[in-house]
Amino acid sequence: MLLAQTTQPAAGFPLLELFSLVASSASFVLAIVAIWLTLKLYHMSNQVSSDTKESVGSINSNVAKLDELFRDYHKETVTDARRFQDKTLALLQRHQPTAEEAAAQEKQHQEEKQRLIEGAAAGLRETLDATVAEREKAEVLLGQIREAMSLVAERTREATRAELASGRHDALMVTACVGVLQGRFRFVDDLVNLLRSAVPFASEAEVDIAIGTLVKRGVVSRPAGSPPMSLETDPQKAQAYLDEREAEAKC
Repeated sequence: MLLAQTTQPAAGFPLLELFSLVASSASFVLAIVAIWLTLKLYHMSNQVSSDTKESVGSINSNVAKLDELFRDYHKETVTDARRFQDKTLALLQRHQPTAEEAAAQEKQHQEEKQRLIEGAAAGLRETLDATVAEREKAEVLLGQIREAMSLVAERTREATRAELASGRHDALMVTACVGVLQGRFRFVDDLVNLLRSAVPFASEAEVDIAIGTLVKRGVVSRPAGSPPMSLETDPQKAQAYLDEREAEAKC
């Protein structure tokens, strides 16, 4: 029995290294997934940027068309004004118009100018409305992409933290079980010091959780009437936990 206890701890350390390797591999895989998602979202952002550039090009084209249309309207207005002026001069040459005729001609001229101005303004409003609508669509799409990137990054960080915390918990449990088999502690302080020295990157809360798990599994206990801060260990349950973790690792 004593020979079996002295040979069992030697298998605990490779098992601890195996758990550390598994945790590191999982973190590496999560990092690769995060990088892939980042590159995917980057390509999506480039596509949105390309679509935005096309929209801007369409807007510039519409503005150029609008400017050309406005010049045509202005040209027609000037042409019509000259034509009207020529007609007026011809009429004046033939006879002097009365006040009523002059008022009617002025009214007709103003109505024609107003019609041309309203037509140009309507075309301008239509182009501007289309431009604003395209810009709003692009902004909504960019906002959705930003929210998706933020959500993916947050979920990746949470998964990484959870995986690392699980790895630290397993490392603390394995260290404690190996310590039980080696008889390295009989008091609570010795157990705490062992766990902190073996897994220095574990927080106090994680150490407390690991000790609580050891108590629930019966690996360590504090029987009634024992000296203060003393512990009683169960090597069989410690070995059972190590065998269980080794079987899970093989699966």
